[in-house]
Formats: sequence, C-alpha cells, structure tokens
Amino acid sequence: MGADSAKICAYCGGPGPLNREHVFPHWLYKRTADYPFQGMCSRAKKVGGQPAAKDVCEACNSGVLSRLDRYVCGLYDAYFETYARPLREVDFRYDFDLLARWILKVSYNSSRANSLSDGYVEACVPYILGGAPRPSRIRLYVRLVVPYEPSRRRLGSGDGPWAKVGRVPPDLDRIGRLDGFGYASAFGLRRMVALRSYYFFLVSPRGDGVPSEEWRDTLRWFAGDMPGVQPLDPARGRARL
Repeated sequence: MGADSAKICAYCGGPGPLNREHVFPHWLYKRTADYPFQGMCSRAKKVGGQPAAKDVCEACNSGVLSRLDRYVCGLYDAYFETYARPLREVDFRYDFDLLARWILKVSYNSSRANSLSDGYVEACVPYILGGAPRPSRIRLYVRLVVPYEPSRRRLGSGDGPWAKVGRVPPDLDRIGRLDGFGYASAFGLRRMVALRSYYFFLVSPRGDGVPSEEWRDTLRWFAGDMPGVQPLDPARGRARL
C-alpha cells in the first residue's frame, strides 16, 4: 500500500488513496489566465501556481466537492467574471447553502494547505458535505468592490506619484480571516473569500454562549464598519447589490 492509503480523507474520514484538492478550484485558474494568478492565503502571503492540499479521497474530490465547484463556476461566469461598475446595480441570484458550503470548502482547503486551523471551519465539514443542516447562527455577507481610477486631483500635472497609475481592477482572488477588527473577537467563524469584485464574508459567533442581543450588536458593528456590505438572505436567494 502507498503512503497515502494509510491516511484518511480530510472530509469524509475514509481511507486513501488520496489525491490533490486545489485551494481554489482548477477552473478558476483557467478563467484568470489573463493575469498572473495570486491567491491570498491564511498567512497573508501572495502565492503563485495552484496550491493544493493532498488529503482528499477521490469520492469526495470528484463527488460533492466537484458539484460545489460546478455551482460556483456558474456564478463566476454569470457574475464574478465582470468587474462591478460604479452606480450600476447587480441583480445577484444565489443558492445560499451551495455558496456558503463552497466558501467553507475553499477556506478549509486554505487552512490545511497553510497548516493553520481555528477549529470553526473544520466543525462545518458535515455541512460542507451536505450531510448536516446549516449552522443556525451562520451569516453570509457580500460587498462589491469597483476598479480604482485615480482622480484628476491625484493625477495632478502628470509628473506626480500617481502620474503612471491607471485603472486598477480588483484582480486578486483572496482567502483570509477577518482579524484585526474590534469585533473580530466575537466571531468564531470569520472568513473572507474574494472573487474579483465580489467579497464574501462568512461569520458565526464564538462558542455557544453568545447572547442573541450581543450577537446582533456585533453584526450591526460589522456592517457599519464595512460600507456597502449586504447580508444574503437564505430564504430569498436574490439580492440587489
């Protein structure tokens, strides 16, 4: 038996042989071939290539995880591929659970590929696989980020530090944790996944004893600190961004 066959799958706990599960799915790298791909992982570093974790069985990789990838691939082609434009409304339609499970999947992949874990994403593995209901206090938000275009004031006479800066699109796809904010200590699960203009934030309270009013206060604080962020309603499946 090979070395992989003695290990177990990070998702289902079944035996090997195991294979590679990309942090971001392979289709994303193919769709972003127009710029050097860089993924922002949990150690706050930029990485090239296609980082992966080598601890997923074929059944999970080509089964439920692949189905989540196919769903978000469809969202990418319909929404994420095009940069958001100032003052242009987007009619965003989504399946809350498929999107949340995918965000948790790539967050889990990133934490394993970087040997970093906080326990909260791992606790959601049964939900990722579709075998458990959605955690009751999980919340999903989205924020649109438009390309940056320097103003005439910044450009000045044409010989200043901004003279050669043109349109800066949000090209860097990212995975990370919401750390360094005043409210971060109240969040157990606090993950951010950005796909071009679309920044998704998935959060849940720390532990089981957070009072509901305190949790609502934390969410209000979070939303107020992130101008333009909007909650995604599991029941509606549609938001105007």
